[in-house]
Amino acid sequence: MITVVSQENSINVHFSLGEDNWTEKIAFIDLYIDLNNINGTGSTSFLNGVNGFLTTESGWKYTLNI
Repeated sequence: MITVVSQENSINVHFSLGEDNWTEKIAFIDLYIDLNNINGTGSTSFLNGVNGFLTTESGWKYTLNI
């Protein structure tokens, strides 16, 4: 679960990966950010090394690798 909270001049992002039954190791998390939610804008490709694709409605402008 991801929770995003905007307060005054900051944005707080909280990640929760579930309960104690999570068995997979995670090397990193890529967070893709779309600022305007306009269809047909932004990148629809994931970062290098990540398999998959996005639709034109899901284009992103910024990404954060954690």
